[in-house]
Amino acid sequence: MRLESLTFADLLARVGEKTPSPGGGAVTGAVGALAAALAQMVVAFAGAKPESPPVDPPLAEVLHRLERARAVMLELAEEDAQAYAALNAVLRLPKDDPSRARDLPALARTATQIPMAMMAAAAEVLHILEGLPARIGKHLKSDLAIAAVLSEATARAARRTVQVNLPLLPQDDATEAQSTSDQILATASRRARAVETACS
Repeated sequence: MRLESLTFADLLARVGEKTPSPGGGAVTGAVGALAAALAQMVVAFAGAKPESPPVDPPLAEVLHRLERARAVMLELAEEDAQAYAALNAVLRLPKDDPSRARDLPALARTATQIPMAMMAAAAEVLHILEGLPARIGKHLKSDLAIAAVLSEATARAARRTVQVNLPLLPQDDATEAQSTSDQILATASRRARAVETACS
């Protein structure tokens, strides 16, 4: 069953089981989806004015982008769970098994690309959030700040998954992934600080 089809209680139970998947990567994607959903709530309230339609066109576009980000995060959470399960199965094979040498490079690359995509999605959510503090009431700013904190946490957690997989990659690929993930995290952290400061 796909993660998005589980009740929240069932998701927690699945994560808490003694199984390799869903693990940290899937949880990271779920947190990113929650951050985007919380930001959606903030925007929905910001556009709810009695004298105008519930959401004016600019905010409607923001809502659409956040809804898309939420869907992307959930899809990446699912992909991460599947990728890690496949990678873990190959890593458990004997080192002299031909299928291990054959399959490991591609599986490691996929298992690295997915959390990097999570990082990029989290940074994009934070880019959206940067434009919101001046458009919302003060009673919504704590929720917006929490969405920023959770989005940065998503980027930080996804980077952990990237780092775990680096030793499995060819050196050039590992160096590039390290550099790219460092840049994305720096951007996400800067944007999160900006949102938090604007919401203080």
